[in-house]
Amino acid sequence: MMNKARKVIAFLLVLIMTAAMIPQMTLRVSADGWSNGVRVTKHDSYNKDGKFCMKFTVENSRPSFMGNTFEISTSIVNSSGKQVKYWNNTTLNAGQKATWVYPTDFSSLPSGTYTFKLSIKEFPDSYNWSWSYKINHTAPESSFSYHSYETYYTDSGKYMHRINIQTKNMKGKKLYCKLYDSKGNLVNDWGTDTSVRKTNNEIGWFAWNGYTNGKKYPSGAYTFVITSSANKKVVQKTLNLQILEEAKK
Repeated sequence: MMNKARKVIAFLLVLIMTAAMIPQMTLRVSADGWSNGVRVTKHDSYNKDGKFCMKFTVENSRPSFMGNTFEISTSIVNSSGKQVKYWNNTTLNAGQKATWVYPTDFSSLPSGTYTFKLSIKEFPDSYNWSWSYKINHTAPESSFSYHSYETYYTDSGKYMHRINIQTKNMKGKKLYCKLYDSKGNLVNDWGTDTSVRKTNNEIGWFAWNGYTNGKKYPSGAYTFVITSSANKKVVQKTLNLQILEEAKK
């Protein structure tokens, strides 16, 4: 009875010590009887320069005289299995160990669960190993704000008033704009057929020459009302616009 109790205590001590000694996740994999052919260690992930960095150490523990080479491929896929990021393949010779960092800018990706995949092929033998790591990503909130106002002449001589809008985390979203006079009357509507933001952080703009459907509007205060397909936010900017006569054709 005492021997059994000692064995139980010893087993519990081993579990406690093991749990206390896992600051990193280490995966040993084998194929067809090779028990120590490859060792993959995942280090703590971290953020640097706006990117989420994953760090791995891979060890090719085959004896160097065998001359076997590992080809290592890495990628990130979304929940649908579509690849959203990949890195060029790297190689590791027998008896070597190397560490790689894989930085990813998630700011342009929507919220969801992503999977980092690390795969190893051995040459000249045809052994294969794979490892995956789940990444839960919450996309930052989309936003936009007034940036600046400018005027310019087009090549055809039109005097344009342009309002610039700073967008953040708006990739794939649209900006909309309506223009009102000082009495609250709708003067111009750019409609819903506006361009989609191609990047997360860029300048969107709307320009008007003081004419709508051939009608010239007087100089004065006009209010630009900006909305988007991203959220219910509304940005308003009132500007005093000088409306010039268009050149006669």
